Formats: sequence, structure tokens, C-alpha cells
Amino acid sequence: MGINASNADLGIIILMTLLTVALALVPLIPILRDIPRWVPIHRLIWRGYYAPKARE
Repeated sequence: MGINASNADLGIIILMTLLTVALALVPLIPILRDIPRWVPIHRLIWRGYYAPKARE
């Protein structure tokens, strides 16, 4: 039993399906959807974009 050469494709398809479903359900899981509020990394990334522009 297990994943060997004869059924490796099926194993990959099942794994990718599970990962896709998990990623699609992230907004519905309360703890996971609150992580950006607790760890504001997006503010560091977009800080330069929203910084006030110097007038020339």
C-alpha cells in the first residue's frame, strides 16, 4: 500500500485537490482570516506605495 510509481499521479491529484480546497476555505476559517490583522506584513510591503508624494 502507499504511493509508488504505479499510482503516483493519483496521489499528486489528490494532494493538489486537498490543497486547493484548503486554500479556498481560508476566508471561511475565523482564525486563519484574522492572521493579517495580527501580523501586518502587508503594511510594510505597501508602505512606499501609499506614502505621500513630494511635490515637484
